[in-house]
Amino acid sequence: MKSTIIKAKFRDNTNSKIGLVALSSDFSIEKDFNSVLLNLPIDLFVNRLPFFNPLTNENLI
Repeated sequence: MKSTIIKAKFRDNTNSKIGLVALSSDFSIEKDFNSVLLNLPIDLFVNRLPFFNPLTNENLI
């Protein structure tokens, strides 16, 4: 069997990336990050986690 070497091609001009894990009850953090990153070559990726407000022992289980 003949092997073929494949070289990966990456773009050199990609933006930096920031990942944000936010609570579902936090309505302002994503907007705040977008305000800070405005006009910067940075891509923001957001993932929301379920959160029940207020935090109680029952919510944690």
